[in-house]
Amino acid sequence: MVRAHPTVPPLRISPLSQQLTDRPDVFAPPKIQKALQMALRMVELVRAKGGGFIARKGIPADVRDDYERLYGVRWEAQLRIPSGTPIPFAKSQHGEWLAEIETRIAALRAHRNGEGQPLTRLNAIALAGRWYVWFVKQHEANPGPAKYWREFGDHLVWKVIYPEAPDSYHEGPYMDSFATWL
Repeated sequence: MVRAHPTVPPLRISPLSQQLTDRPDVFAPPKIQKALQMALRMVELVRAKGGGFIARKGIPADVRDDYERLYGVRWEAQLRIPSGTPIPFAKSQHGEWLAEIETRIAALRAHRNGEGQPLTRLNAIALAGRWYVWFVKQHEANPGPAKYWREFGDHLVWKVIYPEAPDSYHEGPYMDSFATWL
């Protein structure tokens, strides 16, 4: 019972206006909360004692064995950024590192489930580079006539790339002078 001032009479609620509940422990904390519920910790960049930064990401149990075999780390991946690194650069490095770790984990799960692999932008560029080296090597000794390559280039642009263009390009193709979607 709370009173505003000693001279104010206490507020009494009649039993008729009080509501009974069939679950008296509705506001009680769950009895098994600690046993079953764990806090979900997000990976964060923490300032170390020496002035640098540290980030840690736990490796999920379902991919630990494969992750250790491929990357040499079993329980957690760590990022250490030396002192003197500007905060925006450290945050950028942290984001790239976290994306790389999560992509590795997703790739291991996809491989285990027989699904395709997710690619980061950097991985896609690397894959395109490997394909380019392979393709050029196929035609290095005998490149053939220029007419073939002109027609092949037109085929790639109009039959392969053009159908994948975003809808905004199809609505106004001359407005996209730099074709940034390529």
